[in-house]
Amino acid sequence: MKRFSLAILFGALVARAAVDLAGDIPEITLKDGRVLKQVRIVMYAEQAVVARWEGGRGTLAYQDLPDPVLAAIEQAHLRPGAKTPPSPPPPGPIPVPARPRPEATQTPMLASDLPPGAQITLLGRREGNQLYLQVVIGANGKKYPCECLVDPAETYTTVDIRQVPLMPVGHHDLVTVNGPVRIPYANAAVTAGALTKGVGVALSTNLPVNLLGANFFEGFLYTIDLDNAAIYLVKR
Repeated sequence: MKRFSLAILFGALVARAAVDLAGDIPEITLKDGRVLKQVRIVMYAEQAVVARWEGGRGTLAYQDLPDPVLAAIEQAHLRPGAKTPPSPPPPGPIPVPARPRPEATQTPMLASDLPPGAQITLLGRREGNQLYLQVVIGANGKKYPCECLVDPAETYTTVDIRQVPLMPVGHHDLVTVNGPVRIPYANAAVTAGALTKGVGVALSTNLPVNLLGANFFEGFLYTIDLDNAAIYLVKR
């Protein structure tokens, strides 16, 4: 009986310690009772994380995360926003660089050329609880500067074709609450700060704001720091 109890205790300790935030978490049980499988956290905000899991994606409030996952996030200092005046800015995976802005002093690097662990900080403009970045979208020898809302919950980087007149090369078939829709897209090099990445850019004709979507941040761990209007990237 004693051996059996020790085995259970040892298994529980291992399960609590085996939270790998850099990869897929096989299964987590949220405090509201939901069970999610193959969970990958892709962004850390002040009140919630953005994650993908088997069959879905969305935001998960910190208060709903199981204690081992929350402890791992706090231990790695991945949650932005915690301040203890007059302390320095909240810690993130990458130190906040001093201005001048990095995009003014650094040559953009291709995401595919960065080694695992490479760190980049992008500085933008805060508006309320949203972060905007200055972006340059290039295709067919032309470059189109624009401002984009950082929106990792949006699958594709999406722009208004009236502002960024790219030539469509295909269509994405999506299912919405109003039924199936086809959205044209173009292949483009998207540059934000010191990072350039080739992505498919969805083209809209009535978009109120351009969106820098999840496909731009694919392959990175990223943390949004609204207090410093910055987003910290770490190459997976």
